[in-house]
Amino acid sequence: MHKLPINSRGTARRAPTCRHSGLPFLILLLVLHSSCTTTPELGEGTLSGDVPTVRVAVARKVDGITLAVNSAVRIVDDATGEALFRLGASESHRIVPIAGGFKVGDAIVPAARVRVEPDKSGTVVIDGIAYRGRMRLISSQIGNRGFALTAVNIVNLEEYLCGVVGSEMPTRWPLDSLRAQAIAARTYAVYQLKTRPRAGDYDLTNGQECQVYTGLKKENDRVRRVVVETRGLILTHDWKVFQSYFHSTCGGGTVKAKDVFGDPDIRPLSGAKCTYCESSPAYSWSVTFKKDEIRKKLLERNIKVGPIEKIMALNSDHTGRAISLTIFTPPGPISIDAYRFRLAVGSMKIKGTRMTITDAGDSVTFTGKGFGHYLGMCQFGALGMAQANYNAAQILSHYYPGSELTRLYE
Repeated sequence: MHKLPINSRGTARRAPTCRHSGLPFLILLLVLHSSCTTTPELGEGTLSGDVPTVRVAVARKVDGITLAVNSAVRIVDDATGEALFRLGASESHRIVPIAGGFKVGDAIVPAARVRVEPDKSGTVVIDGIAYRGRMRLISSQIGNRGFALTAVNIVNLEEYLCGVVGSEMPTRWPLDSLRAQAIAARTYAVYQLKTRPRAGDYDLTNGQECQVYTGLKKENDRVRRVVVETRGLILTHDWKVFQSYFHSTCGGGTVKAKDVFGDPDIRPLSGAKCTYCESSPAYSWSVTFKKDEIRKKLLERNIKVGPIEKIMALNSDHTGRAISLTIFTPPGPISIDAYRFRLAVGSMKIKGTRMTITDAGDSVTFTGKGFGHYLGMCQFGALGMAQANYNAAQILSHYYPGSELTRLYE
């Protein structure tokens, strides 16, 4: 693992050669544009080398899945490798967890942990979404509710990123914003691999609680290009990988991760000013709820609260981000973490906690800026910076100040 020196303009001091086209280009395209004239495809020697494997939960504790394949596959016992079932090309079956195994169509597969192994070029389709790699299926008992199925995609990290970049950022955006997204997403995944216990069933999930992963659904030539061009590159601080958060829109500036999730107080996660995300539809927003609706949503999340009389943000930081809210009820006031309140009431409506609250009788209006947790890279800010001709390294340096670009593998 070695660092790529970056000068004050954010450009690399050395430029390797594009192994696919033979034309010189900067590894991150740390200059304004790449000189590569072709779009390398996966499978053309781009995935060789010591690339980590990731385990991504694509279905968790569900009552069954629909499995389809585009080539012949084997379902094997995960422990012994013994073939238990075979599916022909273009077959589709409903798979349901049962005691000690699975029901595949009308057949019984007698193992609680199995792998679906396609041909080298084949894909596995789970509930309409195609995935590269193998798929591990786990049948487990859930209390008195019967049995549940968890599906885990076992896939090369670079192939995984091809399913993340287009799911987290529109693929029509400038290439340098996509390159920055690829590096931030790779860094986030590597951090999870290094910090989560491998004894668990998976390393990452496919939702916003980690980073959105939709297999081949959002993959295209532009996504494959930026993943190949940034291959192996991650962000580090003092030679250590860190949790490279990113979010949709900061609304004027990012904040310290220490203040939101209690992360170590390191410079790359210390926050940065941002004047580049004003094009976001979530740069400013407003939403109104009935107080009874808010109470119902809180109770559904096991947050005990009486009839709501008033809600106030009595504790905010210097950026205007509410830290905690006070809910006044007849039994007395209660305090709740603003981020927890947002998740409970609806994070797609209360888009962030940089907000003001207006009471209007039986309703409450929340008016705010930004979308997400305000940590790390602002994605709409990355768009604005790329449109202003900043390159990927400069974007990353801005949102993760003091970080270094490090090549983890070739």
